[in-house]
Amino acid sequence: MSEPILQGNWRVAWERFSDADTPRSLDAFLYAKSPAFFGSGKVDDVSAHHDDSGVFCPDGILRFLPFGDPSSGINTMTRDGDIVVYITKKPPSPTQGSITALKQRGWHAEICYKIKGTTQQASVWRDGIKDRPIDDLPKEIFMHIFRLHGPSGPAHECAAFSKSIRMWRQVYDNFNPAAAGQEWNLDPADFSDVDSLRTIAIRLLNRKPGSKPSIPATTCVQWVYTILSLALTYPLTEETLDALGAQDIYEENWRTVTGTPLPNNSPVLTNIPFRPYSLAEVIQEFLNTYCDGLSLLSLISGERTPHAGRITELITDAVPPRFRSIISEYITELSRSKDLALPLISAPHGFIMPISFYCEERRLRNTQTSCYFQYVGTGVHKNYIVSK
Repeated sequence: MSEPILQGNWRVAWERFSDADTPRSLDAFLYAKSPAFFGSGKVDDVSAHHDDSGVFCPDGILRFLPFGDPSSGINTMTRDGDIVVYITKKPPSPTQGSITALKQRGWHAEICYKIKGTTQQASVWRDGIKDRPIDDLPKEIFMHIFRLHGPSGPAHECAAFSKSIRMWRQVYDNFNPAAAGQEWNLDPADFSDVDSLRTIAIRLLNRKPGSKPSIPATTCVQWVYTILSLALTYPLTEETLDALGAQDIYEENWRTVTGTPLPNNSPVLTNIPFRPYSLAEVIQEFLNTYCDGLSLLSLISGERTPHAGRITELITDAVPPRFRSIISEYITELSRSKDLALPLISAPHGFIMPISFYCEERRLRNTQTSCYFQYVGTGVHKNYIVSK
């Protein structure tokens, strides 16, 4: 297997790490093993798949960026609306369980916005919302950064989008946390399209600052994806507030917090960047990464019978307990319909996970919305990174 193309001006000094959880070489960082029941080949589950021009790179691409002080590379490279995905420093172990496998290398997500040239990044954690300069992150963090491109170019080039990222972040100032464990990792997404997102926009605005919104339990990546999608489809302009019927409530509750509504401007998108993944699509993304694109539909249809049972075990073990009684029925219906978008319960049930942005980068362009997520780079603390 060829190593990925290493772009940029920096490389990781792996020998500087001293903790047991960090690999001591690029090879150990990059490569996982396929699940034992599919073989034991090496899999690069870290590298991006497309260059800045959108050209597919079969060997993968990595671009390391230092963080840790305001003059670092990552601060100058990031833009409003960039998505940060924290990645594990080592590939998942087969002994760590099904949910760890389905999460792949992603375990947390945050969203970036600029303040006077400094990149802030924010997200929810179980104990509240954390909002801090990107250079103040703990030095043990490894992170991928992804940037949304709309039909007309990078989303951050639209002033209304960039400003709305900051404004919606101020509005979405409290949340209802999802339960820990599997309930957190596979918590159903809070919206599935621009219409259900509209309901969330109204509920966020129709409350006092700091109060809990009437929105279902929210995870880090759901909060991030909500703010991104709101800024893309419902920029906080006079026109948007009028369409939401929220002009008066904005004046009463939010003008002193977020400022004057923005001048009217067309939204970057008319729908959300991508639909939340069905459970079958989550499984298929796992197979795409670790099993060379093996078809889930082929597995459960008996074309590779020895593995079908293992897939059922994987799904059953991964989902929250309240869904386990319907897994057998779900797999039967999936085999019959051959529709990977089949929801686990009733439409529009789906999931957003931190790894979803990486999955979107792999496919490059969403054919429904004509947008895509570009890989910007991989952040590593300045203590462990040197110039080439």
